[in-house]
Amino acid sequence: MKQRIVWADNAKAIGIFLVVLGHLNFNAGDVHLSQFIFSFHMPLFFILSGFFTPSGSIRPQEYVKKSVKAVVVPYLFFMVLTWPWYAMLVWLNRATYGIVGFAEVIQRTVLGILVPYNNDIHSDWSIMTNGALWFLLGLFWVKCLYSFTRKWKIWAIVLLSVVFLIVAVALKSNGLDALPWFLHTLFLAYPFFMIGVVLKSTGTLTSLNNRTIWQKMTVTVVCLVLCYLVSEINGRMSIGSITFGKNILLCMTTGILGSIGILSLSQSLIQSKFLSVVGGGTITILAMHGPLIQITDLLLEKIFGIERAVPLWGALIETIFIVLICIPIILLLDRYCPVMVGKRKQS
Repeated sequence: MKQRIVWADNAKAIGIFLVVLGHLNFNAGDVHLSQFIFSFHMPLFFILSGFFTPSGSIRPQEYVKKSVKAVVVPYLFFMVLTWPWYAMLVWLNRATYGIVGFAEVIQRTVLGILVPYNNDIHSDWSIMTNGALWFLLGLFWVKCLYSFTRKWKIWAIVLLSVVFLIVAVALKSNGLDALPWFLHTLFLAYPFFMIGVVLKSTGTLTSLNNRTIWQKMTVTVVCLVLCYLVSEINGRMSIGSITFGKNILLCMTTGILGSIGILSLSQSLIQSKFLSVVGGGTITILAMHGPLIQITDLLLEKIFGIERAVPLWGALIETIFIVLICIPIILLLDRYCPVMVGKRKQS
C-alpha cells in the first residue's frame, strides 16, 4: 500500500474545510473572510494536483485514460448519487425555474449532469445540480492538456499560461464564462496546475519542508497576510466562473500566496489520523457537502428556528459538523467502492 504524504493530507484537509466554510453563508461583516477564502482555496487544489501528477514516461492516451478513472468516474458517480435530493429541490422550487411538470425536472437535471454549464447562464434548459463538482471537470481538461504539454520547455509552458490568462479575460469580458463541461475553467486552472508541477520539479516544497517550524510558520503568516491584503484590493475570484476580481494578475498572486501559506502550515503540523482521513476523502466531501449543508440548514431552521445566515462561529461549527458526517461516508466508499471515488481497489 502506497504510503501517504502527511503534509499533503494536511493541506487537502485544510483546503476542503475552507471550501465548506466558504460555501456557507456569512453575515455582511464576514464577507471579507469569504472573499479571502475564495481567493486561494481552489487554486490550492489545482496546485496540489499538479504537484502529484505522474512525472514519469507515460503516453498521453494512457494518461487521459487514468484521468477519466480518477476524476470523470467520481463526477458521474456523485452526480447520480446526489441527483434524487437535488431533483426534489428543483421540483419544490419549480416555479423559480419555470418548470411545469416532473418530466421536465428529470430532463433538465439529467442534461445538467451530461452537459453541465455554469448554471447562472444556462439554467433555462439545463440545470447543473451539484455545482461543486465543476472542479472535477476542470481538472480533467487540465490533465488532458498537460498530457500533451508535459515535455515542453518551461518558457513554452509560461507562454501558454500567459495566453490562457488573456483568453480567460476575453471570455469573461464577452460573457462566455459558461462553456459545455466547464471547459472555460481550463484557462484559469491550467496556470495553477503547472505551478504545482514546477514546485515538484524544482524541489521547492521539499526544501520548505526541511526548514524549522518557526521558519515555516513565518512563511505561513507572511503569505496569508499578504494574500488577505491583496484579496481586499482585488475582490472576489472563482475559477468555476472564471471570475478574477479587478485584475487577473492579482488573482494569480492571491492564489499563489494563499496556497503557499497553507502548504507551509501543513508542513508544520504533525501526522493526524483525522486529517489523513479528511485529506484522503476530499472528493467525497466536495461532492457531499452541498446536500449536507442544505439538510443541516433545513433541520436547524425547522427544529431550532435558526436562519441559514449565521455568524462566523456558527459557520465554523456547522463546517466541522459537515466534515464529521462525511467521515463515515469516506470510510465506507473507500472500503466498498474505491473505484467510484477515483481510487484503486484495496488489495
